[in-house]
Amino acid sequence: MRVSRFPPGRLIAGRCAAALVIAAPLVAAPLVAAPLVAQAPRDIRGHVEISRAAGPVPAAGVWVVLHRVAPDRAGPLDSVRTDRDGHFAFRPRLAADDSALVFVSASHHGIAYFSAPGRGPRVAAAEAEIVAFDTSSAGPPIVVRGRHVIVQRGGGGDRRTVVEVYDLENTGPTTRVAPGDGATATLPLPEAAESPRAAQGDVAAEAMRFGPRQVEVLAPIAPGLRQASVSYGVPLSDFPLALAVPTRTAVLEVLAEDTSATVRGADFGEPTVVTIEGRRFRRWTAQDVAAGSTVTIGGIGGTTVPAWQVALLVLMVVALVGVGLMAHRTQQASVRLPTLGRVGLGGLSAARGDAAERLARRIAALDAAFRARTAPDDAARADYERERAELKAELSQLLAGGAPRP
Repeated sequence: MRVSRFPPGRLIAGRCAAALVIAAPLVAAPLVAAPLVAQAPRDIRGHVEISRAAGPVPAAGVWVVLHRVAPDRAGPLDSVRTDRDGHFAFRPRLAADDSALVFVSASHHGIAYFSAPGRGPRVAAAEAEIVAFDTSSAGPPIVVRGRHVIVQRGGGGDRRTVVEVYDLENTGPTTRVAPGDGATATLPLPEAAESPRAAQGDVAAEAMRFGPRQVEVLAPIAPGLRQASVSYGVPLSDFPLALAVPTRTAVLEVLAEDTSATVRGADFGEPTVVTIEGRRFRRWTAQDVAAGSTVTIGGIGGTTVPAWQVALLVLMVVALVGVGLMAHRTQQASVRLPTLGRVGLGGLSAARGDAAERLARRIAALDAAFRARTAPDDAARADYERERAELKAELSQLLAGGAPRP
């Protein structure tokens, strides 16, 4: 198999280089890996194709980047171009006992796509397969397959923290991109929401735009499922809390830490009690909730818990939702990293693994957004470097065993 390698320094010039560089900012990332003791060659082979209505087409001549992810360090190792049939091959020399995950990425129309993670001396077939898509700003509406609402005792004595996780599905054949100044999806916010912001999920804060009673998702959405998550505070005086359901929702779930909580407005049935990280929640679920419905959460009041426990809980809930979605994901989502927690990253728990994955994804998205800007000024560059350093420090702390930040 003939592949084209690029000279040192070329990696940082490619748009898919935005995918997960933790060791240093991309503008200074070296291509040459540091020498390792007792090295052994690895064999990593795969294929890149573009999915189209008439059938898949080999992606010839595209750059494929090899990444390594482990608690000690993470970043790109090498890059090659695919041959005319879309095939690629890497022969990196890694430590003989290196159990790190490796995966590959490629970009098409400026959007990065990732393979599943693999480990061991040989990675091939499905583990190193990348399916990319053409882009379009038109097509079937983005479908809400699931909406998960978590009301937690973490917002202070006179308020609650609410986290909403949306399972968004693109049922079309192309990756959906925002038209002009528009959005790929629009999600509702209650009127009582205070200080809304992006939470742990597949969509980074830079790809969300908050407005009155709504949040717009600006990130591209590839065919298949993707999670978007937001959090906000709600004063106790604003409960009962009314949540609008503007579009049909296949599954609507509500988790409330207050044992006196009530939920009305859909066919929820009797609540059950679940325990997450030692905390008890009342749980309601409803199927096929009609567009135009309103769900009301009441009976909220009581004490609070430390903010770091709230952060860990959110990670656990998002991880559990993600496990349920894995069986339904048919394609890799754009700008999406492999699920470290579910395949075991250096002994990390599932919750910490998912937290590491999502932090890495946020760094990748931040890098991609910065690279897409034309001639950023010094202030924009300073903001980018500051936020990247904060995310990098948080990821390093998490991989070292520290508690996640709220």
